[in-house]
Amino acid sequence: MALYFGLPRDIYIIALTEFVLALGRFVFPFLSLLYSATVSQDKSFN
Repeated sequence: MALYFGLPRDIYIIALTEFVLALGRFVFPFLSLLYSATVSQDKSFN
């Protein structure tokens, strides 16, 4: 862990940015799964 303390500030910014973008990339698959589950539930009630 001490290995990462000496890194330049730019590296931390890049790592944080990549983490936020990875979370954002997860939104579309999650929404499609949620939508398909909701639609299949609605069809079963008809």
